[in-house]
Amino acid sequence: MFKRLAVFSFICFYIFPLCAFAIDCQNSLLLADIVACQDDETLESIRSINQVEQKFIKDLEACKSRGCLRRLYKEKADVLRGLNFEKEKKSKLADTLTPDRAGVRELASYGKLEPLDSVISRKIIRNEIFTFPYDTHDPEYEKKGVIKPRFIGNSFGCSRGIMDFECRHFLMLSPFDSLPNGLGGAVSIVLLVPKDLQAPKNPGHSEIFYLDKTLEELGYKPTNNCSETDDIFTLFLCGNANLQKQKNIGDEELAKALKSISDKDEAYDLAFADFKRLEEIRQCPTIACIEKKYNDRINYFRQGEYKKIIKPKTMPQNCVIPELPEGYELYGISVEQATRAADVKLSDSDTTVMQNVWINRPGENVVLVLSAYAPTVWDLYTTPQTKLAAVFVGGRENAMLRGLQPETFVSFDCEIGYQRDAQALKYKVSDLGLNSDNAQFMVNKTVVGSREPNDKYVLASGTKGDGVPIKILSGKYGMEQYVERQKLIMLTASDVYRLQKYGAMVEYAVKNPKAFDEDLTGKPITYCPELPKKYECQMGKILYCPIIPDKYECQHKSYLLLEAIDKLPDGLIGDEAIRLYVPKGIPVPNNMGESKVYILNRTLDEMKKADYLKNVLKNYEM
Repeated sequence: MFKRLAVFSFICFYIFPLCAFAIDCQNSLLLADIVACQDDETLESIRSINQVEQKFIKDLEACKSRGCLRRLYKEKADVLRGLNFEKEKKSKLADTLTPDRAGVRELASYGKLEPLDSVISRKIIRNEIFTFPYDTHDPEYEKKGVIKPRFIGNSFGCSRGIMDFECRHFLMLSPFDSLPNGLGGAVSIVLLVPKDLQAPKNPGHSEIFYLDKTLEELGYKPTNNCSETDDIFTLFLCGNANLQKQKNIGDEELAKALKSISDKDEAYDLAFADFKRLEEIRQCPTIACIEKKYNDRINYFRQGEYKKIIKPKTMPQNCVIPELPEGYELYGISVEQATRAADVKLSDSDTTVMQNVWINRPGENVVLVLSAYAPTVWDLYTTPQTKLAAVFVGGRENAMLRGLQPETFVSFDCEIGYQRDAQALKYKVSDLGLNSDNAQFMVNKTVVGSREPNDKYVLASGTKGDGVPIKILSGKYGMEQYVERQKLIMLTASDVYRLQKYGAMVEYAVKNPKAFDEDLTGKPITYCPELPKKYECQMGKILYCPIIPDKYECQHKSYLLLEAIDKLPDGLIGDEAIRLYVPKGIPVPNNMGESKVYILNRTLDEMKKADYLKNVLKNYEM
């Protein structure tokens, strides 16, 4: 009998693990045992199973034939097969959801999913949130190894509801077992899983990415994973303050290490390696294993072992970094697309644009790092006593610098390129060794220090970079060029009405000696017909300006001068003549032809602050 029990014990432990249910709740170090001992429902189930097992042992001891053994073990196997079948059947949560995108909508209605927030999307694009590819439908991921996505697709809005096929990116908000069936082809989704959640099964053709931040770190109200999940590791960690503290210390050390790494790919490698380390810790079966691995993780960062992944940087061949003044201020500026056409040509393929940079840092040494997408002419305006120590320029296309001071160092050779966001520009600057405690990085913002009126700045004479000057065409085409360069803007009839109503315009026009009755060729001048009263703007409850017939088209040729220019285009005579409104403090340009000039009694800055021209000036870069 003793031998039979010994053999049965061997079978239970090594062939049928489910038949050994004794748990030492006082001494066991297995996570599964600890969690089971803390759950009353589980303990009750264990007691019931033990009773069944005791009966099985007694029946087995009573067997006297091989047929009896076959019958008992067959009944046991049938029971186990039935239990496993029911378990598998219940685990298929996707079967309870409507297939395809309708099931995704159900999960969103349950609060399990949320269309990807634009703030999170921007942070992913800027590498402020790292993403790690999970097991996806694409086997090529395994062949290629670690994938380093620059960003996860485009984040589309869901204005027409999440059944809209453009709405494909979702954030997981709480645990669930499985995605709906049928997520293939055009109905697949991109699912982002926070660090404190586990990816669901059944992704179909969808792609799943883990984030390196928890829901709480993403700005969402933390879910109570301890009550919502069945994951043993999560349940155990929730109840062990010491292990939670170890994990938090490791997270803090990781954050410090990431801040010390300038290269975004190396930062990704470090964060990904730590993510894999945490996944390995989740596989630990005992407390001792978890404690050791958490301590190893802390020491890995504190002892600087992570620095072994950092490769030494090599400077671009022709890049020179001069000795810069102590305590210099560094400003990195990235511009995707300026709206002003330049007066020189730098590229044969793309329109050259002009970008003003306003620098007001009296008594300081300023270093600029400039990056642009389009071929760009940078006009650097500085206030007196502001010293421009150095300028490093990069971009996707050629660039030109104007407004350089005699002592300004300039480099086009440091391979800065076009950096689309502040974080990427920061990495590039750090690679060049241009580290400064006084550093700021800006995207599509070009004001350094407080913004002063234009007349407080100076555009120095120094220029670097090759460009071909663009000739100003004659007549209306030349005026269009000046509008593109934002030297002046066209005014509508309602804009002129506001200038008159609010007292910005004087009652007289500047006397133009060239306003002859005939032009220089002797041909009679075609005068603009006088605009009848019925077409003038009227102020009632709202300002109403009637549509003006084509024969009064010349009434539209009114322009507001935005900055001083030497001369207007040739050919502004007859029908090509204009009306030019000149703000106080800006000189009247030469070459007026037969045009009329109206002097305003307000400066451009005064009009910018007034309501009557806010909409007109809002798109002008001041």
